[in-house]
Amino acid sequence: MTLYIIIGHTFVKEAFLASKLIIINLMFITQSGFTIAIIVISIAALSLIVAVLFISSHVLAEIPQKMGNSRLNTLPTTIGHMYTITLNNFFVNHTRSSLMDTDFVSMGAQSACGHVNCLDGSTHPIRTATIFYRDVGCCGQHDIGLSLGPFVVTDRLRLDYSVLNYGHGGGNPYMTGYLNAVLANVIHNGIEFNTKLLTTYLQNMGVGFAGCDGGLAADSIFYTPNQLDALTSATGQSTITRHYQVMIHPLGVAVVFQITS
Repeated sequence: MTLYIIIGHTFVKEAFLASKLIIINLMFITQSGFTIAIIVISIAALSLIVAVLFISSHVLAEIPQKMGNSRLNTLPTTIGHMYTITLNNFFVNHTRSSLMDTDFVSMGAQSACGHVNCLDGSTHPIRTATIFYRDVGCCGQHDIGLSLGPFVVTDRLRLDYSVLNYGHGGGNPYMTGYLNAVLANVIHNGIEFNTKLLTTYLQNMGVGFAGCDGGLAADSIFYTPNQLDALTSATGQSTITRHYQVMIHPLGVAVVFQITS
């Protein structure tokens, strides 16, 4: 930019000197008889002025354009694929209580941008959803259909979910809000989720546990764009089942979720 300004100032200086030459020549016309020669010199000087002004205007006009292009070229553009996560159902092989569990199902997800510039210029928000399912006995499949997305994934996708039994003493009317807050905090702080952490967070919020209250399942899963592409490239979706121990039963509950591109 400094070079362009110096060139522009040089051209303006030359134009000023050329204009002085014309004035001197015109004065000379009145004092001598070499009229034709002076006219030729004056026309040449005038042509020089026009050329200098034309060139300098174009040079100066290119400065903001070059600076603008430079700013645009430094901003990387990264486009990822879009994915939707659905918690389809959970399958109970063993309840925490001897008869029925009162279950809440929660899910949270975030598309983390990492070191890549997000399309919106910031980190993507954390999305959460919680439902009070109902009393659940053993054994059987329980359909949920809880979905989050679509997410534009450029670096990785984080998925967290939990299944909680909480019915002692009539339950808690604010439990859905508590569970959404737990997921948002866990994802925001980058902590890997589990049933022990689920209970700890809720207790810190003032939620009391008694009897067979507690988590049946809680987990964090991370996917890179390549992993998501491998899972969904064949059919556009992939169904994944994960098993969790309940009490002393290693396959107490299974959570089934689906990734759709």
